[in-house]
Amino acid sequence: EKDPWERQYSKTQYNYQHPQYPENLPVQTAGLMDFLSMEKCPSKDEIDRILSNDHDVLREDLQNVILCELGKYHNSGNDLEWSPILAHAILLLGECGNNNSLEVVLEVLRQDSKFNDFVFADFGDDIFIPVLTKLAHNQMPVLLDFMKEKGLFFVFKSFVPASVAGIFITHPEKREEVIGWYRNLLQFYVEKITESYDYCDSGLLGLLMCDILEIHAKELIPIVQKVYETDEVDYDFCGDFNEFCKQMEEESAPLPSEATDIYEEFEKFHETYD
Repeated sequence: EKDPWERQYSKTQYNYQHPQYPENLPVQTAGLMDFLSMEKCPSKDEIDRILSNDHDVLREDLQNVILCELGKYHNSGNDLEWSPILAHAILLLGECGNNNSLEVVLEVLRQDSKFNDFVFADFGDDIFIPVLTKLAHNQMPVLLDFMKEKGLFFVFKSFVPASVAGIFITHPEKREEVIGWYRNLLQFYVEKITESYDYCDSGLLGLLMCDILEIHAKELIPIVQKVYETDEVDYDFCGDFNEFCKQMEEESAPLPSEATDIYEEFEKFHETYD
């Protein structure tokens, strides 16, 4: 038999059919596009100045900008130049967005690996995890439905359970709901991955194991064992089941913490990007 640590794992085949995105929508907030296009990290005063605008108008503008940026990407071929517009818009939306804003962010996460490589490279987690943690702490069923969609890129999908781990840490009163969320998702994946890789693949399962370790969710060990028994968990993330259990025993439970603020999020993004 082959060494299980050297297996070649199958990947989910991306097959999302995106809608027709707009390319030009009006922006009402003065100076917004100049702010979103800034190459350098905006100062606290510059961020405060944008956030001082009416949040209903600003939220609508940001959502329109995000959808238009998706439209530009899909309609421009190879002529599009990278800019921080999408990253900045999503970070701002995490500060002023409402329940309806979550769907716009999830639409970005329905894009493919080429889109990720071009727009977010290796700093997508700095953008999506804090924003989803803010927007979705009262909408976790929406996140669960998203995770059960088929044919999506596993890295973008992985930001969702990572944000649920963030909700666990910043809202400790939601522990039972978060544990139930992971249990529901893992049971769904156990049933699906034995049939196909449409809903998840080995990489996504490996990253999920990391999230469960992060929140020290010992209650999930029985369902985690069932996941490992499918032989589809990529060991490169948390090792095999024995190693997973060893890490669970060695790590201590996370302490409650405050969510990061908007200024820290901009700084972290630009530290990586710059």
